[in-house]
Amino acid sequence: YAAGIAAAEYLEGLGHRRIGVLGGYNHQTTETRIQGFQKGLFKAGVPFNPDWLLRAGPFKNDGLEKSILPNLKKLLSGSDRPTAIFATMSSLLLSVYEIAKELGLRMPNDLSVIGFDEMPQGFYIHPGPTVFKQSLEKIGSAAGKGILAYIDKQENKLIHKIPAYLVERHSCAKLE
Repeated sequence: YAAGIAAAEYLEGLGHRRIGVLGGYNHQTTETRIQGFQKGLFKAGVPFNPDWLLRAGPFKNDGLEKSILPNLKKLLSGSDRPTAIFATMSSLLLSVYEIAKELGLRMPNDLSVIGFDEMPQGFYIHPGPTVFKQSLEKIGSAAGKGILAYIDKQENKLIHKIPAYLVERHSCAKLE
């Protein structure tokens, strides 16, 4: 939730007011990020366009959310398109790169994109993606404690909130 707010504030701080968001299919984590993003837009006085909220179909685990590609292409092809995209999952971020390349959009000049989660492909795509990242050590620790609590029949809090931090690279630019 907090990273969604921060993503909206970050993009607004760069002058973006036409911002799309990509979410996962029936995925509580991405829904929480979207809710935070909408709250961040509201706080910044940036309108939320529901037509620019796209959701992927069921995840196929092939590294690219192919189900979202046709709608994303349509969104980014129009003259009335967003200047920035918040991708709530790394696979959705890769989808933005794929469509931007196909359409000849230069990132970050023509389109800024900010994502969530580090991914191995992120080190090989250009420009390097700006992302919110969570500590894998903290995620692993929370998971281990949850498993041990379950084994010991202790009360187990199923949702652990791990703070995210911004890793600024080169996929976002200030609007001129």
